[in-house]
Amino acid sequence: MKRVMSIVWTAAALAIIAAPDGVWAENGPGSGTGQETNELLDLAKVRIQNPAVRAFLKSDTIRVRRRPTTFRPFGEIAVLKLDKPSEEGCRNRLAAILSAHGLKNPGRIDKRGGALAVRPEGASVWIHPASGGYKVTVTDDAMNKPTRLKDFKEAVQIGLEHIAKYKPIELGPDEEMDVVSASSVRNVLTDVKSPEQPIGEFASDYYVSFGRRFRGVPVVGSHLTLRLDGDGAVVMESLAWRRIRASEGGPARLTEKPLEELVFDSPQFKELFGSRSLAARDIRITQVLAGYLEAPVDVIQDTLRPGCLIRFRLGQAEDEEDSQIALSLEEGGSRGSPWGQK
Repeated sequence: MKRVMSIVWTAAALAIIAAPDGVWAENGPGSGTGQETNELLDLAKVRIQNPAVRAFLKSDTIRVRRRPTTFRPFGEIAVLKLDKPSEEGCRNRLAAILSAHGLKNPGRIDKRGGALAVRPEGASVWIHPASGGYKVTVTDDAMNKPTRLKDFKEAVQIGLEHIAKYKPIELGPDEEMDVVSASSVRNVLTDVKSPEQPIGEFASDYYVSFGRRFRGVPVVGSHLTLRLDGDGAVVMESLAWRRIRASEGGPARLTEKPLEELVFDSPQFKELFGSRSLAARDIRITQVLAGYLEAPVDVIQDTLRPGCLIRFRLGQAEDEEDSQIALSLEEGGSRGSPWGQK
């Protein structure tokens, strides 16, 4: 019997995989605004098993971020100054990334789309000087080996151990790392004569994505995403995580306008739907990711400021695809892009 294999990704809501085996902890007591923020943002906490990870994070637990969430910051929050990476620093980091993943440095560095890229044997690696963000992928990994990992919880622990060992990120005194998502790759086996009828399936690789918060406020767009192969080895690492230098000047005052009005008044909305007869009441928001807004890795960004990514539809049509825009949450809006410049 000739068989073919297809690959599907299975996302995990971490609430579903929480189990009373001592690995997952309930949210602890708190007070004031911080407690209210945590109740909106936290799905659970993970007890960290490895002492080296606990020392690196300076905590015995790590929070799991709730998705979706209704969290939105109000009042005032600090504007954060970001480090500006240099090309020399990025070249040095590129060498460190290759070493951490056991890849031989081919010596030649190419520039592709503004990024510095190398192609060691069996892998692809690049870093972008605009942000210091990078990605390394072991291209020889075919995602066709059944995983030896027990579940998503073990994948999170292995990811944390990798971070504590190689330290791809640095956490400042006001920063906290959290778990944003976990998912698996499932391979489906079918007969070539009847591919619509699965005859078997297995999980191969796991994806685990970590994010951060500054004084409890999420940094939307920051992520460290790892892919673990069937043996639990890290075969992909993707980072978008600009270094925070300090608070800059006075705090940003946040708007209290309804999000529907912010979307309707935004230049992006007018560019997308300017020719249609619409009102703010026609906007149906389907997802909000609010906090500090970190730009894509190919954008130069000097500061982290409050903003949100909003997904929305117009009217009640269920067959319409969501639109997404990035908005400032500052009173009076921000000048130009809420991110920065390419």
